[in-house]
Amino acid sequence: MRTILAALTMALVLGPATAARTQTTAVVDAGTAMISGTVVSASTGRPLAGARVSLTRSAGAMSGSRPAAPGRGGAAAAGGTVTAARPWTGATAITDESGHFAFSALPGGRFVLEATRDQFLPASYGQRQPGRPGVPIDLQEGQSLAVRFGMVRGSAIVGTVFDDAGEPVVHAQVRVLRHLTNQNGVTRLRIVDAAMTDDRGMYRFHQLAPGTYFVAAVPLQVATLNDSPPDAENAGSAGNTLVTGTMTSAAGVVFGMRSAGPAIPAFAPTYHPMSTSASRGVGVAVDGSSEHIGIDIHLLPTLMGAVRGTVSGQPDPATPVQVLLHNVDAGEEPTSLTTMVDSTGAFTFSSVPPGRYMVYAQTVPATSTPQGLSLDIVRASRFDRRHGRAAIEVTGPDPIDVSIAMRPGRSISGRVRLDFATPRSIDAAGVVISITPAPQPAGLPAFNTSPRAQVAADGTFTLPGIRPGRYFLRATGPGLVRSVMWNGADTLDFPLEVTADADVTDVVVEFTDRMGEVAGTISNADGTPAWDRTVVLAASDARYWVPGSRRVTTSGLSADGRYRFESPPAGHYRLAVVDVFDPADRFDAQFLQRIMADSVAVTVTEGIVQTRDVRLSR
Repeated sequence: MRTILAALTMALVLGPATAARTQTTAVVDAGTAMISGTVVSASTGRPLAGARVSLTRSAGAMSGSRPAAPGRGGAAAAGGTVTAARPWTGATAITDESGHFAFSALPGGRFVLEATRDQFLPASYGQRQPGRPGVPIDLQEGQSLAVRFGMVRGSAIVGTVFDDAGEPVVHAQVRVLRHLTNQNGVTRLRIVDAAMTDDRGMYRFHQLAPGTYFVAAVPLQVATLNDSPPDAENAGSAGNTLVTGTMTSAAGVVFGMRSAGPAIPAFAPTYHPMSTSASRGVGVAVDGSSEHIGIDIHLLPTLMGAVRGTVSGQPDPATPVQVLLHNVDAGEEPTSLTTMVDSTGAFTFSSVPPGRYMVYAQTVPATSTPQGLSLDIVRASRFDRRHGRAAIEVTGPDPIDVSIAMRPGRSISGRVRLDFATPRSIDAAGVVISITPAPQPAGLPAFNTSPRAQVAADGTFTLPGIRPGRYFLRATGPGLVRSVMWNGADTLDFPLEVTADADVTDVVVEFTDRMGEVAGTISNADGTPAWDRTVVLAASDARYWVPGSRRVTTSGLSADGRYRFESPPAGHYRLAVVDVFDPADRFDAQFLQRIMADSVAVTVTEGIVQTRDVRLSR
């Protein structure tokens, strides 16, 4: 009896504590929806087996998700197991012999469906062309959706590299390039892929998306170690080759190489079929599933040049000075080189291809070189900012001498205004002012010293040490930047010109919390969602059709045909729907003028969300 009572007493004492213990089990928050489909070849319609299909759930737009079941993720009643619902994020499937795949037990939400397979270009459901965004799928709880989308087979370019005597060149460096447009509307040649020729002097690039490509080659410059002992710090891994490295393109691909021993000339790239200039090379137009054979390159033995010079105007001998060399030929491949001046102010760039360049000099923080500092630290640093530049042209191996005199940069100053429905003080806003160089056809080197400034409690700010140029002023803080006005113009839309002769004063930056919005649906003539189109919202005034403009923007469509433009600046716009949109056309005046003929007028007003539904006539 004593034993039984003791056990009962122990149970009474420990019972509540034991009941408080719960075991948590995490399970995926499954649902009742389903997506199935077939992956086929876009050119033949043949089902593709072995394709890897990925389904991912977007972070937003989860309105279709069902609420958690009672008892899931909450506190357990007295004792037991708590089942915590872990959000469903993604899954992968492999297509069978019929190209079929299926994803079941899906929760409601927005999904992205993509596929990859050997010999084919990556595909996203709803994309109109390879490399373009697809269309998200808005799936409701309990919905069963069947889809079918095609994959485009990658194209190939094949050729042989010959030297000036007509002999195949083994181990030549070959690059394939194409014109690509960045988000600011600047189009430049960019490297897509690189390879080496084989023992027959042949190269082959595959998995190429439709487009026009340029192919360039350069012989690999090597030397044996007969004249100097190995140097553990510089020695490469290619047999007896001792490589110091020289000049790389914007994509990091080596143009030419020099031996650490006796000097060996580095050759400039030759573009198919036989040109040292990309703009005079012959492009190769590629569509899906094509193979282009015989794209040969006959190397021209064009030696690269050198640029040497001196920089004056340093605040003191201990101030580090960085020199940048940047190719300003908009039709050529971008090239940027960086070095530091020595104690005498001298610098040298070797292995520079023929072309037109701008050489920039700038002071950098004395604590370290730019490579040792983050961009945010450099931009926030206070030091004597000085700049200088000189234009040069490299035509051959003879060195180009240049002298650069640095001058103090100019300042941009002004004040900030907050036009809020609920009054707010400037000092609590945490407003930061910065500048962005205006886009230009030749691009710009990656300057590390463009400053930024925190706005003072009285709303004033000063950006020091600005180099001459054209800039957009940017501001981050509460709400939306309504305008950045100077001299009667909004520098958010029209670049501000900074000269070497005068400071810029009386800039007014205005924030607001009243944001406009344009949203709606696009439907086909039969009323079905036009999910495979692109919506363009462009200012009615063609003066705003400039690279980088905030008044020309685009939106894709969801599976139910919905689009949305958040916070466009107030003003008059035209809204157009295009079948196939090329990002290179976004700021193209001829393209915008063409789509204006079949567009609808939209007026954006601060603080108003307006709906514009469009039904297409065809």
